[in-house]
Amino acid sequence: MLYGFITLVERYPQAWNTGVTVTEENHARVYRILKNMIAVIKMLMLAVFASITVLSSLALRLPIWYLGVFLLAVFGSIAFFLVQLRKTTRSEKPEAQA
Repeated sequence: MLYGFITLVERYPQAWNTGVTVTEENHARVYRILKNMIAVIKMLMLAVFASITVLSSLALRLPIWYLGVFLLAVFGSIAFFLVQLRKTTRSEKPEAQA
């Protein structure tokens, strides 16, 4: 259900809260960066649920480091894509003329 909702949101980029001003010049790059971020988060989510399912079916406990690695991967990828997004908008601003 969560995967379906994320897939639905991914198909309508106009509804995204980008955090930056989207213009005609940068809309393709901004939407591509955000779509890649959503795809990476979906893959991480699938990997987590798949590994939890496998470990549960084998009656194994989650390793102690599991949550930390998952959170680091999610927030690290979000930070990476947000930095890319900020670089995109900064590189397109005209420089001040003296």
